[in-house]
Amino acid sequence: MRLAGVGGIGVVALVWCSALSQWGPDMFMDLTTMVLLGVTVAGLGLASFGAGDFLHALKSLPAAFVHVPQSQVAPRDTVVLRGMVRHVYAAAALATVTGAIIILSDLASAPETIAAGCAVDLLPILYSIAAAEFIIRPAISGLDSLLAEAARR
Repeated sequence: MRLAGVGGIGVVALVWCSALSQWGPDMFMDLTTMVLLGVTVAGLGLASFGAGDFLHALKSLPAAFVHVPQSQVAPRDTVVLRGMVRHVYAAAALATVTGAIIILSDLASAPETIAAGCAVDLLPILYSIAAAEFIIRPAISGLDSLLAEAARR
């Protein structure tokens, strides 16, 4: 396992453990938001890059954490993953705006639920930052170094 991967996993684990110990697991786990973000990102990725490139790039994600044989990596994977970072943030923006619309449309009937709704509405941003910065960007770095090493040979 690469040092960056271990460091990334350590930081994520530390942040999640401290947050869960302070607020409890229900505060950060919204299955509906996770599924909507995942489907949106997958749909945008398939629409932008096609099934073959998208699936091949997903298979290269472990390059952030473990050594992947150069035969499994294509230069196009880094292009797809860089695009996926933008898609993850776009999906979070869509989910956040959609959540805000739902909260504001229900404002008159249940004003006491605004705080809980706003907290859940911020979760897509948290999920997108975690996915983009702790999974996808380290994978891009790993692929870049692997491709650079292969080019030197």
